[in-house]
Amino acid sequence: MLADVEFDFFTKITLLLDEVAPRRFMLEWASTYGFGVSAMRRQPFCLCLISSHIGHRSGTDLAVHIKANYPTTPVIMLASREEMADIPTGQPWDCLDRDRLSVEMLRRAVRDAVFRSTGGILLAPTPGKPARAELVRAAA
Repeated sequence: MLADVEFDFFTKITLLLDEVAPRRFMLEWASTYGFGVSAMRRQPFCLCLISSHIGHRSGTDLAVHIKANYPTTPVIMLASREEMADIPTGQPWDCLDRDRLSVEMLRRAVRDAVFRSTGGILLAPTPGKPARAELVRAAA
């Protein structure tokens, strides 16, 4: 899931994720805090990308809600360099500069967040079924 007020940013993230792993990610857009909470109630996601401002509530509020109710769901905050100062440190999520976001930055952040949330298990695509995944032990 991507929580962000801008549909154009959703499109950008969709294209970046397709470069990270073609046809592997199915991204759902939530334009507000309320839509993000509702989306998680319908179907918990394997990863949440949350912008620092998502309407009248902060992205940090949504990240805290997700971690409190879905503690194994990895969260990556997306904020401008100026907004990063407002995001509390020591939280169980990563933070990326949304204005300088690249395929490599997103690849590394997604890999690390999912790896940590699964306790050292990586997800590998099932041949012929990109929407499904099987668990594979990571090599030490």
